[in-house]
Amino acid sequence: MIMNNMDWDSSVKILFLLNLLCRKKASKNEIIEEFKKNNIDIKKTSINHYINKLLNNEIPISVEKIKNENYYFYNKKYDISFKIQELNAVSDVKKLLIKEKNWEIIRKAMSAFYKFALNIQDKNTRIELINFDYYSKINWALVGRLIQHCKNKDVIILDYMLPNAENKYLTFHADTIKVSDWSTRLYLSGILYGDNKLSQLPIDKIFMIKKVVKEKARMNLKTKVLTYKVSKEMFKKTGLDEKEGLSEIKNKMVTIKRPLDDTFFTLQRLLYFCPELYYVSDVNIKNLLKEKLYTLKDMYSGGIDE
Repeated sequence: MIMNNMDWDSSVKILFLLNLLCRKKASKNEIIEEFKKNNIDIKKTSINHYINKLLNNEIPISVEKIKNENYYFYNKKYDISFKIQELNAVSDVKKLLIKEKNWEIIRKAMSAFYKFALNIQDKNTRIELINFDYYSKINWALVGRLIQHCKNKDVIILDYMLPNAENKYLTFHADTIKVSDWSTRLYLSGILYGDNKLSQLPIDKIFMIKKVVKEKARMNLKTKVLTYKVSKEMFKKTGLDEKEGLSEIKNKMVTIKRPLDDTFFTLQRLLYFCPELYYVSDVNIKNLLKEKLYTLKDMYSGGIDE
């Protein structure tokens, strides 16, 4: 099996290559360009190695020789069988992909796995191969449209499912798509109409995009700076994320600053530092954090009582 005894980096690259060749013919130079577009480095010698890996595992990759050598996936009927250890290797690769939380790479890998699974006759093996847990439930066609709206910074109307299972139309200024710090869940980040702060909507709760209200709208967002203090020992375990800056290290305390542009993810970040979080500068965030901690306490207390 392709991914058996291969390292993490090679596994991702070979899945990306397989997905590319399933979609279109490509020369080595075109393959390298496609990899670059996705910030992945690859050498021509590596392409030969990965093509041979695919061929050795009976995956039909053909070469069209006209001006350049164009490689492509020859879609013929064939059957692939897996040994238990090979399925375990596939499972490990999927777990690594999910752990990395790079949803764009996961999306491409899923596409390759689905095409690959079409040629597996055993139903249980086929289901096992294409199962990506939470990501298998995502409407990727919807995500594709949201990606474009985020690039344009469009104001859109969403048909959204509320926690009580009722649907509501929300006017939303799309900004980015990101993964939760605490889970694999995908969120659409932007400004909810009427608010002047970033909000996050779980993408699995968005039913559809009803309308584009305004294209390429300017985002007017005033960003506060949050200061918080944690123990030096906890800081050593976590470090800074991409938004944070180190303000001061004094005695056994570390002072960190971050833009308060994202309440949901800021709360997730602060909860991660509990119980060694000693100071939070913003009163609203502090109260929300307390409320969240009391909720968690009640949940766990209820579980123990039962």
